[in-house]
Amino acid sequence: MPERRKGMIAPLFDLHIDVPDHPGIIGRIATELGNQGINLSNLQIIESREDVPGIMRLSFRQENDMERAKVLLQQHDYTVYV
Repeated sequence: MPERRKGMIAPLFDLHIDVPDHPGIIGRIATELGNQGINLSNLQIIESREDVPGIMRLSFRQENDMERAKVLLQQHDYTVYV
């Protein structure tokens, strides 16, 4: 029988949000999450052009953190995609 082991790469739970091109927006989002004790594993800006919203990918190690982040960001009027 094959052994069942955890893989080398832990699964991540991702959210994508539209972010306007404004100074400090990345810091505001990260601070809001941190203030609520939500731990980010990684973030990535997928596209950012002047006058066009960028897409930010937020990665979490725990599904619960992702769900909490989704609710929080929606409460702050961000468009969130799972």
